[in-house]
Amino acid sequence: PTGSLGAIRSWLQGLEHSDSQEMLLSVEQISALRGNPMVSFGSHTVDHPRLSSLQEEEIREQLRASRDMICRILDEKITELALPHGDFNEIVIQIALEEGYQKIFTLEPEVSMVKSSSSTPLLGRFSVSPDDWPVEFYLTINGAYAWLAPWRAFLRTLRN
Repeated sequence: PTGSLGAIRSWLQGLEHSDSQEMLLSVEQISALRGNPMVSFGSHTVDHPRLSSLQEEEIREQLRASRDMICRILDEKITELALPHGDFNEIVIQIALEEGYQKIFTLEPEVSMVKSSSSTPLLGRFSVSPDDWPVEFYLTINGAYAWLAPWRAFLRTLRN
């Protein structure tokens, strides 16, 4: 989230979270990674909000401002978006596509479980941490948590 570059994660403040004091990359650190074939950057909004709870213009501004700042830092086009909290609805996806995002990452372990009326470039992603045990990492990347997809889809229907 570009609103917290070089700072601690503002959205975790006041929470008992293991990452609450972790610093995000700074503009200088991101710039230093420019051109590294092992690193790619995408957008993750400005303030890390639950996008489905925002008005359309607020969603658009979060996506546009974050993308534009990363574009300026790296001097390259940004077409990927990782949804904060994995949170989305049809409006979020529609606006992301209108804003030029070509890949949209959610926290759905299996994208086939994501229901969308439009053909969207949704991609599943998993959360991993340096603290993960090797067996946990192995299980994660081999699909052991795919059972979460229907559960997350059900929870999303309750919120919408």
